[in-house]
Amino acid sequence: MKYLSELYRAVGGRLVAIPGALSFLFAATAFLRGRVPFLSWLPAVPSVDTVPLWVLLLLSLVPLCSWALVGLTVNAVRLRERLEALDAAWDRSGRDLVPLRDAMEAIIESLSDQWGQQLSTAQRQRKAAAKIRQIGHENQIPIWGLQLLDDDNKQAFQEHLVQIPPQAWKRIMVDVEAVFGRVSTPEAPVLQTVEDPAFALSVDVPELYGDLRVKAASIKAAFPKL
Repeated sequence: MKYLSELYRAVGGRLVAIPGALSFLFAATAFLRGRVPFLSWLPAVPSVDTVPLWVLLLLSLVPLCSWALVGLTVNAVRLRERLEALDAAWDRSGRDLVPLRDAMEAIIESLSDQWGQQLSTAQRQRKAAAKIRQIGHENQIPIWGLQLLDDDNKQAFQEHLVQIPPQAWKRIMVDVEAVFGRVSTPEAPVLQTVEDPAFALSVDVPELYGDLRVKAASIKAAFPKL
């Protein structure tokens, strides 16, 4: 039963019914043309009168089976692409990272229908920044960045990217103005996180990060387009 259910989901009931009904109607009409008086006006099909009914029924299944095969093939390709995207999304090697700005723009595009069209561009960017903080804190998607080494010198960063620990997002947040207002590159990184004002009275200083990057496949899998 589960195989039939999968066939129905892959091809679709209506899509199966259309070619199946047409092919069966053609075979049945051709077979009955010489046997039913009111169908005698139909054009004759050579050699149909001598073909057994079961052969015509089998021939009528050819378009249906071909249609089902095409539908299953298309469905298999889509599933393969989905699995490859999920495998890539779980890749934590640091390959194929995109700037945080690209990731936030993808989030805005995906969630705009939920946020409503009345929001301004700045409001959408702040919501995307909050979503980045959420998925970072919950460790849903790894977020990479260059750690700031000297709080007084905002240009002193580590030379290699690190995955920002989930607990770090409890005290830091994305600096929207830095992400969208300045261009950050690995050669000239820009500090893109700030301390949450709610923790401003804390004695210790949180770790800050610049040139934040996210894996494109992870964002694509978590925030599909509308």
